[in-house]
Amino acid sequence: MLLNLRDLMEPLRRRIEDPQKQKNLILFIVSTALLLDNMLFMVIVPIITPILARGLDALNTYRKNEAKNMPCSLNMLFRKIWQPKKGSEDISIGILFASKAIVQLIANTVTGSFIDRIGYELPLLMGLSVMFVSTLLFAIFTSYGGLFFARSVQGLGSALADTAALGLVADRFTVDEERQRALGIALAFISFGSLVAPPFGGFFFQYFGHSVPFILLALMCLCDAFLIGMIAAKKAEDDVARENKPVGTPMWKLMSDPYIAIIAGALVVANIPLAFLEPTISKWMEDVMDATPFQKGFVWFPAFIPHVCGVMICVALANKYFRFQWFYGAVGLAFIAISTAFLPECRTYGQVTVPLGLMCFGIALVDTALLPTLAFIVDTRHASVYGSVYAIADISYSFSYALGPIVAGNIVEKFGFITLNLGMGAVSILYVPMLILLRGVYDRQVDKSERIGLIEQDELELNHESSFGGGYGTASVAAVDLPIENTEPSDNRSSIKDCRIQTVQSARQVPLLPVPKISETIERYLQALKPLIPDFQYEKVAQYAEEFLQKTANKLKILLEARARTRVNWVTDWWLNDMYFEQNAPLPIKSNPGMLVHRNYSRSRSENVTLIASIIKSTLRYKTKVENNELHETSGGQLSGSHLCMNQYRNLFTRYRRPGNSRDHHVIRKSDFFLIMRNGTFYKPDVNDLEAQIFAIVTKSTPQKNVGILTTCARRDWNILRSKIEEISSINGALLKLIQNAAFIVNLDQAGDDSPIEQFLHGGKFANNRWFDCTLQLIINDDGDFGICYEHSVCEGIPVVQLAAEIKRAIIQNPTKDKYYYGNSPLEPLFFRTSHELDSLITRQINVHRGHQERLDLIVFKFEKFGKSFIKKQNMSPDAFLQVALQCAYHRIYCRLPCSYESGSIRRFRNGRVDNIRASTIPALQLCRHLSEFYLSREECKSSLSTNSMDYLRKAVRFQTTITQQAITGKGLDNHLLALLNTLREVSLPIPELFTDNSFKTFNHFELSTSQIPTISRDIYMCYGPVVDDGYGCSYNPQKDCIVFCISSFKDCDATSSERFRRALAESLETLMDVCTQFNSKRSNSADKEQIRSDVFGSSRRVRCNSQVDELDDLALESRRSTFKRAQTEDKFRL
Repeated sequence: MLLNLRDLMEPLRRRIEDPQKQKNLILFIVSTALLLDNMLFMVIVPIITPILARGLDALNTYRKNEAKNMPCSLNMLFRKIWQPKKGSEDISIGILFASKAIVQLIANTVTGSFIDRIGYELPLLMGLSVMFVSTLLFAIFTSYGGLFFARSVQGLGSALADTAALGLVADRFTVDEERQRALGIALAFISFGSLVAPPFGGFFFQYFGHSVPFILLALMCLCDAFLIGMIAAKKAEDDVARENKPVGTPMWKLMSDPYIAIIAGALVVANIPLAFLEPTISKWMEDVMDATPFQKGFVWFPAFIPHVCGVMICVALANKYFRFQWFYGAVGLAFIAISTAFLPECRTYGQVTVPLGLMCFGIALVDTALLPTLAFIVDTRHASVYGSVYAIADISYSFSYALGPIVAGNIVEKFGFITLNLGMGAVSILYVPMLILLRGVYDRQVDKSERIGLIEQDELELNHESSFGGGYGTASVAAVDLPIENTEPSDNRSSIKDCRIQTVQSARQVPLLPVPKISETIERYLQALKPLIPDFQYEKVAQYAEEFLQKTANKLKILLEARARTRVNWVTDWWLNDMYFEQNAPLPIKSNPGMLVHRNYSRSRSENVTLIASIIKSTLRYKTKVENNELHETSGGQLSGSHLCMNQYRNLFTRYRRPGNSRDHHVIRKSDFFLIMRNGTFYKPDVNDLEAQIFAIVTKSTPQKNVGILTTCARRDWNILRSKIEEISSINGALLKLIQNAAFIVNLDQAGDDSPIEQFLHGGKFANNRWFDCTLQLIINDDGDFGICYEHSVCEGIPVVQLAAEIKRAIIQNPTKDKYYYGNSPLEPLFFRTSHELDSLITRQINVHRGHQERLDLIVFKFEKFGKSFIKKQNMSPDAFLQVALQCAYHRIYCRLPCSYESGSIRRFRNGRVDNIRASTIPALQLCRHLSEFYLSREECKSSLSTNSMDYLRKAVRFQTTITQQAITGKGLDNHLLALLNTLREVSLPIPELFTDNSFKTFNHFELSTSQIPTISRDIYMCYGPVVDDGYGCSYNPQKDCIVFCISSFKDCDATSSERFRRALAESLETLMDVCTQFNSKRSNSADKEQIRSDVFGSSRRVRCNSQVDELDDLALESRRSTFKRAQTEDKFRL
């Protein structure tokens, strides 16, 4: 039975895991919640009068029989406390209706801030739960006092549910058009609930009794609460940006915003007619046209169609002319004024439905236009958190409906029904000019500092001449950001004695990632694509680019900028899905990097235990620093004032990658423990007795089932196997949860004959002693070799490299000693229970993973003829120089450039990860073609080089530095293209040929995947496998006098060879060294500017950006000092 239920729930789980389908499910849940709230509000209308009459008869009967000791029920107790007298039913009914609105109004003063703090899903779940309770109370109570209590409880539930529901729609539907449509659908359900509830309640009351309609509504509340509960649980796993969202703006500050105050007033005015007519129109119809109970109950029902039409028309108009929302609201108020003035003149039932239809049409226009405008105002003028602003909207509605039942009857009694309607119409028409003040709302540009209190940062110049001398100073501009060292500069170069990247406690000090211009991105796309494809294919792509800019770009610009206004980072979610979560490949080799940190050469087991304990304690200290925001390296020199996003540091210990049906996701955990893994068995040690427990584990642990090997499966297969493991035993489920919640895992391997770096990358023969889903695995073998394997979707290399550096320093400062450990504390081994089927699957996966290990061709290459000091003396960026050298090495083998990837950090923006720095450039191709003429012996090559060689090299390095600057300052190419493509998919627009052409696939087939991993020591280095089967992976660690490369490829690919690439790389580095040594002092000024313009950009370019052309020409032709002065003047080369 349980298994069948799990199977039944599986389609729903898949829908929840799919982001787009989850949004549609959320809209269904929200619409249902609003429908139920309004049905519960109106369902009592046709049944309240007979209930009160029966209650009065029952009370009289009880009083007559009270002397006979007739038992007093709960309903009777409420009747004795409060039962309306005969003749005062109208007033009592008005108070009953108003009670819900009054409680809702009061509760909304605090629910907005509450929702802002904890999110939308949980308050919506709480609201539905309170509504469920209140509905049951309606089913139980038949007394006026009991109904009053139930009605008041409903007001509390409505305050939570309505505000959270509208805020959730605004939060999840971030594109203005989508948001408008979603809120319009939700409003249609509000109207439908109000109109269908009276006949619904009357029918079930008449034929099935008082309790049945409320029981049905209670069951619907329960189902809706169950669905939102599943969404809330999924959100807790995925952490949809809640921890990094801006703090919500207080309600009082929002109310002081004139735009929000005007909209709140408009919502009050628009809903006054409906609120005032509901308690008065029935009596007027009875007096004027002798209406039947059926006519009085169904008079509002035909108005549902105009209401839906109003929603649809407003959504359609807003999608096309979104700047005129204020005008649609003003037209709606005009319709309301006309309908209220016309209503008293009606004399038949059919005539009454016409003004009521016009009134609901006008209300639909007002609500559908102004509710999304509230979200837009919050996005552009405040923090993008919607609880408080929709609490204000709910207060507006509640105010109208609290006032109506109390005031309307008295106005009609004293002044007449005509006066009431004329007064409402006058108020509506007089308020129209106020909406004209909203016409500038959609013209306003986003003010970052106003939205989230950002501070402007001092900009950073990269790749320019030092202002203190003629030398060159460089900052790390690759994937990681580490201390910058230049402690021994040349004579005429300025030094940076202690320059460290500054980290900050508050992400609010880090700016948001800007959205680049689409025209510039397409310009750079063509520029990057040209060296990779033939000319005839390039001409076709250039034509596709023109068509894209003319037909689609403007629409995407609006949609993407709207997303940027409602996201902390507009691309990170998409980037994570594309780069990691939607990939099905196993984590080892292609995703999780391995890192060699230290080789201890332990002399004994007890000495190794001391090393292990030291590593664990250093990691715990590092974790504490991260949690306490103590990583505040002071910033100096060129980096003074820059701030970097710290989220990746926190993610290292708080996020865990878990497989899913269609995509993986992150689980958020806050852990104060770690696990040790030995022989496939887990242990949870106590830090206070660490050494003794480690010694016991190392000496007494015996091999267990190799379940850990299953984490090397393809991701979708591992998700299925994970479920099977849980089904075998509840112990397995508990252990999986324990692993998931551990801050890190310490993997203790036996001594082996594997290469240590390969052992840390994919496990070697100890792969069963790994858990590759875990973010951080600290691996130590019995020989004293220490390394790290980490899950890459959680963070880039910087937090791990910093951790490795801290551990390395602790090991060096406190050498391990041989000790004897007493009183070994017994530790309970934790291992999985398996079945015969699972054992066979484990055996099969061991063989599969061994095949993956054997096909990897990994080489660690230490180039010792020069290091980054030599490159800096050439006034060149070490990273740009090495990227050009890698291109030369690839071209030396294949006579073409590869599609290459270098991770460039964008951590100076909130939630920033990386963008791609593409090194396959036209200047690099020109250099490679020039050098290919001299692919001879080194001596013959040296004699053939000329000053032109230095010109080509300088141009290639400068151009590479320029695109590096673009990538790390938010003007990167790949992230923007990914966002454009995902935007097209999200709004179901046709995909342009620019993205479907084979050239786009070529552009994203990375044959050379690289990253710079600078560390404090040459014996710390990181490696990973190629990302494509016919490619190379190459990390590099530039040290002062050497460069360490880790080169990888696959042996079963005939086209690649790590050893061949190593030789080509060594030859290319030596050739570039010869170029610099012979010709760097002989600056050639013979290059023709127009020729370089033609070489760099090509004469057939269809899409051009002249300002960028000028920038690149200046970089290629003018001296470094004049370029730097121009950068200071024009502010073009500042980060």
